[in-house]
Amino acid sequence: MNKSIIVFLLLMATLFSCTDPTKLGADLLEEDQISAGFTDTLSLISYTVEGDSVRTYTGTFASQLNRYLFGDFTSPVFGRSVSTLYVQARMPRGATGFVIEPEFKDTDLLDSIVLVLPYDTAGYYGLTNEVFGMEVFELSESMVDIADYYSDQTFQTLPVSIGSKFFIPKKDSVEIITYTGTNPDTVKVPLQLRIPLNQMWGSAFLFRDTSTYKSDSSFLDFFKGMQLKPSSQNGGLISFNLKSSAGGIYIYYTRDGKGREYQLPFNALAARVANYVNDHSGTPVANFISNRQLGDSLVFVQGMKGLNTVIEIPNAAALKGLIVNKAELEVFVNGLGNNVNYPSLEYLSLLYPRSGDTLQVVSDIALASTRRFSVFGGVFEKGTLGRPDVYRMNISVHFQDMIDGLVSNKLYITAFPKPEDAAFVTLLGSKHPLYPIRLKVAFTNVQ
Repeated sequence: MNKSIIVFLLLMATLFSCTDPTKLGADLLEEDQISAGFTDTLSLISYTVEGDSVRTYTGTFASQLNRYLFGDFTSPVFGRSVSTLYVQARMPRGATGFVIEPEFKDTDLLDSIVLVLPYDTAGYYGLTNEVFGMEVFELSESMVDIADYYSDQTFQTLPVSIGSKFFIPKKDSVEIITYTGTNPDTVKVPLQLRIPLNQMWGSAFLFRDTSTYKSDSSFLDFFKGMQLKPSSQNGGLISFNLKSSAGGIYIYYTRDGKGREYQLPFNALAARVANYVNDHSGTPVANFISNRQLGDSLVFVQGMKGLNTVIEIPNAAALKGLIVNKAELEVFVNGLGNNVNYPSLEYLSLLYPRSGDTLQVVSDIALASTRRFSVFGGVFEKGTLGRPDVYRMNISVHFQDMIDGLVSNKLYITAFPKPEDAAFVTLLGSKHPLYPIRLKVAFTNVQ
């Protein structure tokens, strides 16, 4: 049979899809028949599972997190969420890529040593206009800048704090004094947290042997990095941009009566790792975790290493022989635990088990590339005409693979980008009487 005729008829069938399959082109195709149809009644199973650890650092700079969550807060529905940070400071580098040595002198006087953490307000979640606490410890265990680290990673620290501060997170620029020019200069810089570190501890940076600053490796033998630990419980989490060139440790000192400064930055070579704890014990969601029966009514999705929703489509293989024109997963919001201070997740993603416990994004996301949200969807939408808020996800390519037996019939709904988002959302389950999770499929059947 002429393949161009079949392709033409398949396209025409897509345009005229309806609920009842309609026979098309029988006179042209002789014994072959094409029918187009639509269904949204596939049986689905939904339930909630604990999330696995997520990658929070990789040696490839472009693939590292854009924001790093920090804090300790508890939701009455989802439980406790804690983020502790580990970060290296590195030697500064010039335009040629070589390290810039400080050339400290024995006669220099240390004025102060300050940890600078640029804020990223786009990552704030919950009540952040409160007093937050941070305690800083020096690492006794090395971080490896070319390794992959996940959210369950910890590093050993020395027992004594080298700095601490209670603060209300900034939401606007701040004024600081810089000593990079001939004279001190007061400048306005993007919002940042500045924590004075222990003066006696900091003096060691001035009086180290000059060999300490000859290379990154010799410097990291001396100073392995820091742990940034929350010391308060709050109504939300804040976030920092640890990829910013403004971040790092600033050493302020005086030479011959004139102020100077030297920065040890969090540059592209610096490892920076977030450790997450999501504890659901004693909360309403705890009873739903891995409970398929309760998952019929409600399921839950959470950022960080928090909860995921599993969707199973047990009868997908029964559709073998169909050509999927479009498959859209529609998930409605219940909103338990969400309010004006704790909005629902802005974006959802879909993963599937590829081999063992490894999860991978569905093909439709991979193919969408930079047009992810316009092609795949997964964007929070306000409900209209009295209907609940909703997320819609296009899984046409992936569902075809599922029908053909190439992938598992299991999907994972997860937050996006999960390692950078502290938000959560409660969704209606697959057996909700009015707004169940539905897979809407427009198809063509070539017999």
